[in-house]
Amino acid sequence: MSDTNPAALRAKLTQFLALHRTLHGDEHPQTLVLMNNLALVHQQTGQLDDARRLLAEAAALRARSQGDDHPDTLTARSNLAEVLRAMGRLERAHRVAARVYVARRRGQGARHADTVAAQAALAQILRQRGWLRDAWQHASEVLDAYRKGDAKRAGEDAAQDPASVSDRTLIAMNNLAVITRDRGNFAEARALLEAARSILCARRGDDHEDVLAADANLALVLHAQGALAEARTLEMRLLAAHQARQGAEHPDTLRLMNNLATTLQALGDFSSARGYFDEVVTVRTRVLGAGHPDTLRAQSSLAAMHRRQGYEAEAMRLQQQVVAASAEALGPRHPTTIEFHYGLALAERAA
Repeated sequence: MSDTNPAALRAKLTQFLALHRTLHGDEHPQTLVLMNNLALVHQQTGQLDDARRLLAEAAALRARSQGDDHPDTLTARSNLAEVLRAMGRLERAHRVAARVYVARRRGQGARHADTVAAQAALAQILRQRGWLRDAWQHASEVLDAYRKGDAKRAGEDAAQDPASVSDRTLIAMNNLAVITRDRGNFAEARALLEAARSILCARRGDDHEDVLAADANLALVLHAQGALAEARTLEMRLLAAHQARQGAEHPDTLRLMNNLATTLQALGDFSSARGYFDEVVTVRTRVLGAGHPDTLRAQSSLAAMHRRQGYEAEAMRLQQQVVAASAEALGPRHPTTIEFHYGLALAERAA
């Protein structure tokens, strides 16, 4: 799929899906496979609402024809939860992911690979919702399960050999480190990230995308620990690498740009920080929409920088827009909206 023009592939799959619906009906296995594949292309090209509609329909059709707890139904729901998470619809993503995890655990057991994968996905959604204690508990159990699986495959004598650490264990280490960082335990988070990074570098090289992902999380920990110059150096290298590999508008590139802007702001380089913040806001508004949480967070960061520079009126005006947009898109009681209200209170106090 990666070698095919996305627009052409999307058109071809849309045509095939319409044909299969006509010839075989909505519940035919091949129709459902095509729905999933087309949804994947929509997701990869940023057409998230189209992906969501297809996956929701596929999940409902599979539940009707195969049953609520059938593995294929649960896989369709897992894919739906991931798209909802990417759209910022975290409450619904949480409900869907939790339902999948409970069904996997009941039907396949707590240690089954599909159950642990569902638990890992649930942990990430919980983290994004700010439910850090629950997220940390689930992520810790995921890492423990993968480590035990590695030890079982390698045998006791080789259990401590870095070569025995599986890729999924490394991902789980990274995910747990991020949650641990969010909980404020920076030393433990840094130890996890550096351990995972060391194995990844030896296995794949310094410029591999998995190493870059670990470096991005490490830069955030460095920032939190106050090592701002070190964080800036790492973030500038990461941003250049992602711009070259993934393009200027890729979500990972924009996230790194936002992180670098935050670090530059903390270092007092407001002019450079504003340029990056403005670009992030512009691109996210166009690609994700004005009400997406990531867009609103970038705008809130820009408002905070105005406040630090002494532009209180501009900071308050922008933060008021953020609060209003968040309340409309996510609801007035959503944790993200409440977070933005706190930023507005700071702006009003400064004014």
